[in-house]
Amino acid sequence: MPNWVGDIAVPVRENGYCLSQSHPQTLEAETVRTLCSHPTRRSVLDVLRTSDQVTPRELARCIVTSDRGFERDGSGLAARRTITVALVHNHLPKLEAHDVVDYRGPATAVTPGENFDELVSVLD
Repeated sequence: MPNWVGDIAVPVRENGYCLSQSHPQTLEAETVRTLCSHPTRRSVLDVLRTSDQVTPRELARCIVTSDRGFERDGSGLAARRTITVALVHNHLPKLEAHDVVDYRGPATAVTPGENFDELVSVLD
C-alpha cells in the first residue's frame, strides 16, 4: 500500500524503505566510500560474491570464520551474536538503502541488489 507525499503515491516496502520507481542510479563517490569504509560491509560484499543468498546469521558465521583472531581467543559465539546484531540494525539497512543488497528483515535471506556489482567493482 502506498504512502502519500502531497499528491504523489510513494510505494513502500514492508521494512519501511521506499521502492524505487526507476532504474538504480549510479552511486555517488562519497556514498561508495562510506559504504566500503567498514570491514563488516566489505565482508558482506565478499560473501555475496559467491552466494546468491545468505541469512544475517550465516553472514555473521562467515565473517567470524574468516577472522582467525576470533577462533584463537575463543570468542567466536559471542562475536557471531555481536556481528549479527550489527548486521541487522546497521550494515544491512545501509546497504539496502542504496540498493546494494535486498534485505527485508532478520529472518530473511540477503541477496545482491541492483547496485551490488557497481560497489563490488570498487573493491577489486
